[in-house]
Amino acid sequence: MKPVLEILADSDVLSMRDLTEWISSKLNLSDEERRETITSGMSLIANRVHWSVTYLFKAKAVDRPQRGHVQITQRGRELLANDGEVRNATLEQFPEYRAFYDRYRSKKARTNTPTAPVPTTDVDEKDESPDDLIARAEADARAVLAAELLEKVRSIHYTDFERLVLKLLHSMGYGGLGEHLHTGQSNDKGLDGIITEDKLGLDRIYVQAKRYGDGNAVGPEQIRGFLGAMLGKGDRGVFLTASTFTKGAREAATGVPARVVLIDGEELVELMIDHGVGVEPVRVATLHRINEDFFDAL
Repeated sequence: MKPVLEILADSDVLSMRDLTEWISSKLNLSDEERRETITSGMSLIANRVHWSVTYLFKAKAVDRPQRGHVQITQRGRELLANDGEVRNATLEQFPEYRAFYDRYRSKKARTNTPTAPVPTTDVDEKDESPDDLIARAEADARAVLAAELLEKVRSIHYTDFERLVLKLLHSMGYGGLGEHLHTGQSNDKGLDGIITEDKLGLDRIYVQAKRYGDGNAVGPEQIRGFLGAMLGKGDRGVFLTASTFTKGAREAATGVPARVVLIDGEELVELMIDHGVGVEPVRVATLHRINEDFFDAL
């Protein structure tokens, strides 16, 4: 990360491609080293630069003024002025970076993987088994993906967000025998979609989607509007947002005749990753162990 800051400190705005080339030259990489790739086929040095920029961006040490471009911030210059290397542990001093990890660490790595410790940036890798290392790497990669995916979701048009949530619900198995209707309009009266669970349309789920940004939480008035739109039509609904719900909004969805599920931005991107919506795998790691049954049968 320090070479990235050093290159950016002498530049205005650099594309990721140019930054990677400058870093390759700064590190005196040979042609063979520049051609080296990781399992997915991506350039090794490009992969390292990408992750460095990602972590520095979460720490507000660099900025992304436009897609595929990066520039150093005042915090980055101050970080560079200090002696020593710049590592993940160095970035822990910044509240934005700590909040990023606290907010997006993989819940699965903490609860579903027996051998995986709670992911941290200062774990002594010598004390971890290969399974632990892979689990921690997967958790860290998922944390970064979830954060970037939420930023992406918040940047799309609101009608695209409505279509996105319908695709997600379909991928989760809802409406498999019926259809997904996108009803969202400027005067949709609280309904953005209808999912029919059967071919005759007798069993329906009503959908409301609000692509709000960070800090613009869904309040109780939106929940009551959704419930009102459902009145007389059905008793099952899903309200999804790229933001959060206020306490009042969650209270408004309880103790009512209809069954309404609220999904906020963090839950939304976790479901997208789990069901492969808007993301794609780039690498699969497989560990092998001795098959004792095979040898016993010889």
